[in-house]
Amino acid sequence: MAEPGPWLPAQLPGRLPVERQDEAPPETFRCALVGGAHAPDGLVRRALGARRKDAPPRAGPSGELVRCAHCGVHLPRGEARTADERDYCSEEHARLGPRRP
Repeated sequence: MAEPGPWLPAQLPGRLPVERQDEAPPETFRCALVGGAHAPDGLVRRALGARRKDAPPRAGPSGELVRCAHCGVHLPRGEARTADERDYCSEEHARLGPRRP
């Protein structure tokens, strides 16, 4: 086992060699650089998020919902295809007709 000496603390993880104690470690510089780059991004996102909350909600599909006679999916009446007085979600389902049990 090595004798403890003045070099031992400098070789421990996270410690600088004695001759470099006045310099900042590279990890500290990287952390400051990354944090400094991401801080403005967070502030911009927060400002835009607050603005979005003040905006009026988007209008969704309006109207009555109908059920596809073939597959059972619900959709707005304006988007439905009608055939033989029944509503369908697509031209294909209108062509196939109502599902038989």
